Amino acid sequence: MGTMKFRVSMVFGALLAVGASGCGDSNTEPPDAGGMCAPGQAGCACIDGTMCQGGLMCEMGLCRAVDAIEIEVTDVNARACEVIVVEEGAEVLGVDFADGTRGTNVHESPRTAVTFTRETDTAFSQGAVTVRRTDSAGAMLSLQRGRCFDREGNELAGSPLRLVE
Repeated sequence: MGTMKFRVSMVFGALLAVGASGCGDSNTEPPDAGGMCAPGQAGCACIDGTMCQGGLMCEMGLCRAVDAIEIEVTDVNARACEVIVVEEGAEVLGVDFADGTRGTNVHESPRTAVTFTRETDTAFSQGAVTVRRTDSAGAMLSLQRGRCFDREGNELAGSPLRLVE
């Protein structure tokens, strides 16, 4: 019974040490507030779970610097596309689709698969698909693979996709 209490104490102590190690992430340094995170600051909890200060965005409960990159469709005949975006020093936080574009994404770091289609038989407009990522020095996203299809479902030749910062 003594060994069991010792193990439980060790596990509880380790969890307490991890919990007390501060808040912050590898991309941002929280402000020095006596070892505590100030809600709304970089790397700290969001204010009321939704707001941040200084141009930061609340993502997954933490205030982070966020940047957006467009997935541009360069072929006017494209009506649907699929692409794999790879993180290189950045973290994909989400994908947004403009009005008239419907899509979804699956994120498994360091890759994010994105599929999207037009709701009408028209070309994709500028800003139809944007990828939100952490904003840090040297952070990049790249296209690992991508292809688009025309209104008949035929795959388009060439490279109909590119990332635009």
